Amino acid sequence: MAAYRLPFDNMPGWELWNGNWDDPVAGHGDDPFPVGGQAYAFDFGHHDGSSGKQIRAARDGNVIEVRNDIEINTYGWDAKKWADYLLLHPTEIQASVGGGSHVLVRHPGGTVAAYLHLAPNQSFVDKVGEPITQGQIIGLADNTGTSKPAHIHFDVRAYWNKFGDQGPTQPVYFEDANHECWRPRVGDVLHSNNS
Repeated sequence: MAAYRLPFDNMPGWELWNGNWDDPVAGHGDDPFPVGGQAYAFDFGHHDGSSGKQIRAARDGNVIEVRNDIEINTYGWDAKKWADYLLLHPTEIQASVGGGSHVLVRHPGGTVAAYLHLAPNQSFVDKVGEPITQGQIIGLADNTGTSKPAHIHFDVRAYWNKFGDQGPTQPVYFEDANHECWRPRVGDVLHSNNS
């Protein structure tokens, strides 16, 4: 099993806000089960809720998509607001904009990690094909797309061809400063082993 690191710096205050479908405190998505393929997705946030915290690669891979240009927050948009926006931006799709500025990284073996709701106009990662090493800074946590408040959405998919054509989320187990292989739950104390 591949070892993933928690996707943020080793600093106090990081929390898991939404966990996996089997988390007794707070699963990710709608009650009683997550929808939209987010059964094994994580929302990590800092207790102060602020933007600008460094986000790091959970595993080695290569960039397959990077969007630094999504600056808007779409939280709470109804169907009419989305329809109006997409009419004015005919090349966009709702799922991509809802992910905010983001980086997608393909790992050896074909799985793809999604790092969503990043700060726009960042330059840590800027081109498709770029190699990424575990622990490398890939962006800053923010509040772009369908997000409230600033956080990092992280999940790993079986495959990813494009937004709307990606596989289901996969169970991910993390290595951190205190564990070799674990899946955090809401309320756990998080200690990244990134320096």
